[in-house]
Amino acid sequence: MLAVSNNKNKLRNIAIVVVVFLGIRYGIGYDYFQYREWILDPTLKSQEPLAQYFAEFSSKIHYQLFFLITSVLTIFPVYYISKKYSINPIMSFMVYMLVPMLFLDGMSTIRNAVAYPMVLWAFLLLLQKEHKYLAIIPLVIAIGFHNSAIVALLFLPFAFFKIKRKTAILLWGISFMFTQKQVSEVLLDYMGLPFLSKASWYLAHSGENESGGMLWIAVNAINLINFWYWDELKHSNVKCSYYLMAYNLGCILYNLTIRIDPTMALRLSNFGSIFLMLIAPSYIFVLPFSKLQNLRVVYLFFIAFFCSLLFIVILTTPPGEKMSFFPYQTIFYHTDYQNL
Repeated sequence: MLAVSNNKNKLRNIAIVVVVFLGIRYGIGYDYFQYREWILDPTLKSQEPLAQYFAEFSSKIHYQLFFLITSVLTIFPVYYISKKYSINPIMSFMVYMLVPMLFLDGMSTIRNAVAYPMVLWAFLLLLQKEHKYLAIIPLVIAIGFHNSAIVALLFLPFAFFKIKRKTAILLWGISFMFTQKQVSEVLLDYMGLPFLSKASWYLAHSGENESGGMLWIAVNAINLINFWYWDELKHSNVKCSYYLMAYNLGCILYNLTIRIDPTMALRLSNFGSIFLMLIAPSYIFVLPFSKLQNLRVVYLFFIAFFCSLLFIVILTTPPGEKMSFFPYQTIFYHTDYQNL
């Protein structure tokens, strides 16, 4: 009982440290100063309603308040989900921190970073026997911060039925068969819808950005590992089959849209990648070693995943360009601020 209490205290303390760091950071995140400029004058660019409201509210007090509010809205759901729904809360929280496209990139893609855990929270509420209607609250918050959260309409139905491994593999395989032209034509047919209108920018700029291949490989490689252990993971945790399909759906979205624009593809897939924080702890019970060794293997895997992607991004980013996943600016480097 004491050990459980200590783990909860550790998790809470870790979450508090992360929120404080994100809330008081200065210049960290390649879009930090663009957000700062927008908050100081919210009329410069109209964003989604909740993001716009908090920007205008913060501008009346101090621009940094916006970063504090969004930090709480991002990290609290991660903390709560880890504590309430994970079989290993600290591991779940740390996996979120170690997946670069979630935490590190989230220091720049602030509105997206709020949306990912909110959609996950909505999904988990739908898995409950009672009070499923509460899922509307995090869903509204997610869409209120970033239009991309409308993709939740694809994810949330999978909270009501299980998908077998063969079906999941089939759907995943089909996603490789669509061409850029076919996907673009489908998007163009629905471009008039309010939540899809921003996708027109990506279509207009498709072909300009050819990066992102290594990330795409990494995300799909993890999906292959999940397929291999699918049944074992499902038996270790009855809800894991839902999580596995959600991650698979994120891969499918990645495969469909990467040829249109790697950035859009990655951000859509992140709504599935965040389910790794609930999938990873189940590997402790299915890998072929002792539980303690399995625990170490899972941590080492995600640490290696974190380091590998980080070094790839550093090595492949031309000098002077912004680095995705890496908050290259610090309080000692104010180049963007000086150029405003």
